[in-house]
Amino acid sequence: EEMVTAAFPGMFTGLFVDRDSAEEVRASCLSALGRVMQLHPSMFLADTYLKYLGWSLSDMAAAVRAASLSQLSAVYTAHGAAEEICRVDGKPVSGAERLLNFTRRFESRFIEMTRDVDAKVAVEAIKFVDILHDLHLLADKAQAVSEAGRVMRNNEPSQLKALVPLVDKQMGAGAASLPSSGKGKGKKG
Repeated sequence: EEMVTAAFPGMFTGLFVDRDSAEEVRASCLSALGRVMQLHPSMFLADTYLKYLGWSLSDMAAAVRAASLSQLSAVYTAHGAAEEICRVDGKPVSGAERLLNFTRRFESRFIEMTRDVDAKVAVEAIKFVDILHDLHLLADKAQAVSEAGRVMRNNEPSQLKALVPLVDKQMGAGAASLPSSGKGKGKKG
């Protein structure tokens, strides 16, 4: 663990801070990082490592942004609902607790990316916001869905298709919170 902790920053600093490698290399490294996070969440599901996925959300290359969102989706799907990822001071820490700080730090960027100039990146972002919605990690679900819903103006079929489950959930949540009208309860009138 100490060796990984010491070597990791040096390997990734050149890739993401200096961006001195080809976009294919950066995307491939993100894929590897995502797989390692899924396999060893107790060590790698931490802000120390998640930040590299976060930084790459602003990469100039669409392929790198898409790879980052894809890996975040996989990590959050695999561990976001886990009851215990690790223990801190003897207490269990859930996946959602482990991901909350990172989510809050980058939430506005996740939502902003639903309107990315690259349609594939926008679709990945919409799908990821949907995952955040399911895990109850969005600060304001209604606002996030409203912001993501702006892609409807684009009339891009892939973006609209990705948006449907998110809007459907929000509309269902809104309908469930409406007061009952009393109709259909056997009252004669």
